[in-house]
Amino acid sequence: MGAVIAYILRPIVLKLESKNISRTKSIILIYLAFGIVLTTAVVFIVPIFVDNTREL
Repeated sequence: MGAVIAYILRPIVLKLESKNISRTKSIILIYLAFGIVLTTAVVFIVPIFVDNTREL
């Protein structure tokens, strides 16, 4: 699983490295962005899902 994640994120990390951002900072930024997107999705989607399941 880790190899798949590394394979998917490598182009993004390389692009950020070309903009003089270190590899470590690039990875941290990517994970933070993923966490923010995931948190936002959960905050907005879970209440809708709960409401819909209550209607069943």
